[in-house]
Amino acid sequence: MIFIINYRDQSSTLLSATTWSDASAYAEGTGKEISSINQPNYGTLVLNSPLSSNFYQLILKNNSTGVSTSYFVFEEDYQSLTTWIESQVNTEVTQLFHQQRNYVSL
Repeated sequence: MIFIINYRDQSSTLLSATTWSDASAYAEGTGKEISSINQPNYGTLVLNSPLSSNFYQLILKNNSTGVSTSYFVFEEDYQSLTTWIESQVNTEVTQLFHQQRNYVSL
């Protein structure tokens, strides 16, 4: 499952963990004060550059079917993200957000 952990110092982590309890234990173990732990109910995780802190949340709309898909993408930089988007056939970006966030997998 995917969790987004927000800390009081304004930093955040996207965490892949088996249970909410595991996510909570990880967050508590950082020593940071936790602001919130959320489990988004949508989003396909794309780890093109998992060590990067460049986190992009975007929605791509399929121009043939009209179906929109949400993605959580870690990329080296915006140019790399653009290259990845262009490789998605027959789609257009309808929303794009960028944050500095790290990725952790338990």
